[in-house]
Amino acid sequence: MKKATKEKKTQNQINNKNRIFDYDQETKQRPEKLTRKANSKNKNEDKKKYETKKRNQDKKKKETKKRIETRKKEIKNNIKKEIKNNIKKERNKKIKQIQKKKKIENSKKNKEIKAINKIENKKVARKLTINEIRKKQRINKTIKTVLLICIAIVAILLLLLSPIFNIKEVKIEGNNKISRQEILSLLKIGKDTNIFKVTDNYVKEKLKENAYIDIDETISRKIFPETIEVHIKERSADFQLEFGSSFAYIDKYGNILEISPKSLENKIKILGYKTSNEKIKPGNKLEDRDILKINDIMQITKIAQNYGIDSKITSINIEDDNDYILYLDSEKKTVHLGNNIAIETKMLYIKAILEREKEIEGEIFVNMDLNKKNAYFKQKV
Repeated sequence: MKKATKEKKTQNQINNKNRIFDYDQETKQRPEKLTRKANSKNKNEDKKKYETKKRNQDKKKKETKKRIETRKKEIKNNIKKEIKNNIKKERNKKIKQIQKKKKIENSKKNKEIKAINKIENKKVARKLTINEIRKKQRINKTIKTVLLICIAIVAILLLLLSPIFNIKEVKIEGNNKISRQEILSLLKIGKDTNIFKVTDNYVKEKLKENAYIDIDETISRKIFPETIEVHIKERSADFQLEFGSSFAYIDKYGNILEISPKSLENKIKILGYKTSNEKIKPGNKLEDRDILKINDIMQITKIAQNYGIDSKITSINIEDDNDYILYLDSEKKTVHLGNNIAIETKMLYIKAILEREKEIEGEIFVNMDLNKKNAYFKQKV
């Protein structure tokens, strides 16, 4: 083992010597190559330096250009500002000149006016004529009379509005259906209400809310200094309309008085009317064509009363102008009356048939020309 190691060492020493030798040979053979490499490195460095210098120069040129442009802009702006300022100064100068001229002119005018006033004041006052003196006296008299009238009116108004004329009592007459308390609540007259404030129009406007009060016939009267008297004219329910499941009470002039679920006893029901349901409200009136037919009904019932038939009529259908139909529920009969011509003769026939056909249900026909045809009864089968 020791011998082997020694051999290795000797071998390595020989190899190292050979290496040194080779290196020397190489250096001797390639000196030119090394110098070329060094020169190429220097050239690259010079290029880089040149490029950096160029870049710096370009930057400096750009910066100088920018500075020049900004300076140009500043100069232009300064020139514009100077021009504007010069224009403003010129305008202000002109305005001042105009104002000075106006002041001078106004001062001249004022001086002229003062001079004229002095001349007028110096003039001697002219003596008034007799007619002018009389005119002045008349004017003074009229002014005095107007003032006296105004004072008198104010005094009267203060007197009228004083508590002396406050209402203390309200007398109500002619009311049967409507209670006194209800009328007072409608009138809204308190103890502090002045008697002159309660006019006839005021009373009518307030009582208008109750359809049973006939405003046209109602009269109010003042009893000085503290009493008001109201004479009321009430309307009566003469007929009733079948209005859905309820009934609308009306008077003989077609005024709608009340809507109630109860039917009035011994009051004829009117069927087949043309007034729309929207208009059937307390305080309203029926349409004109229905009012004309109510006039016919009034005539029919009046003549029927002479023959004792009116109490037997329970309802009347007025839908057909040429054939009014009467319903006599107690007699179990319907009557085709026709129009309102020759009602008396028709009622004679109706009375005769009712007496002859007692307790027999059927229809009576008198809706024809009774001079040509006879009335007849048709029994219900």
